[in-house]
Amino acid sequence: MNYTTTLTIKQFCIRYNLSPATAYRLMNKGVLPYRKVGRRRLIAVIDAENWWNALPVSPPVPALPMSAQKKTRPRSRPDSIESAAEQAETDVAA
Repeated sequence: MNYTTTLTIKQFCIRYNLSPATAYRLMNKGVLPYRKVGRRRLIAVIDAENWWNALPVSPPVPALPMSAQKKTRPRSRPDSIESAAEQAETDVAA
């Protein structure tokens, strides 16, 4: 059984998609508890999960109906510089 009870800063940052600077800021503010083992800071998995579960959850944003979505037409992309110049000339002449 490979069950980890503590996380290093790097593991915590990977798991919760944070930068190390943010992790250290959370620890220094006292928001995220940690244990000091020598020079290392270790975060208990239960403390990391409690921190995560205490974060506010934003309400889901309802999707717009298809009739309310902005309709855009695809832009034509010139294949080369020459065709771009031709298209510019056509736009000026029109």
